[in-house]
Amino acid sequence: MKYLFFCLITITFLSCNSSSETTATNDKTGKGEQLFTTNCSTCHKPDEDFVGPALKGAQSRWTNKTLLYQFVKNPDSVIQKDPYASSLLQKYSSKMTSFPNLSNDEIDDILAYCNQ
Repeated sequence: MKYLFFCLITITFLSCNSSSETTATNDKTGKGEQLFTTNCSTCHKPDEDFVGPALKGAQSRWTNKTLLYQFVKNPDSVIQKDPYASSLLQKYSSKMTSFPNLSNDEIDDILAYCNQ
């Protein structure tokens, strides 16, 4: 009887713990979806090129995450100093709109949504 009670408590604890992690992930990607729709969907799709590149895997294409954040907030400043940013302008023939209002956490939320 004690063993059965212990198993029941363990299962209950584990299911509650994993549920909260799933909820946190869903909240992050839900916020990311909203931010993507509001700020990015005019020019980007998560998993295919459009007016701009697909955002799925975008972070892995940058040598430096700080440059990625700077590019989203002010593309002109990064295009001048980063070959990858410059190549994006050449490939897509249009300059990305600046999003200085997005925080690094919000950019991470957008990328998390696009990478799911």
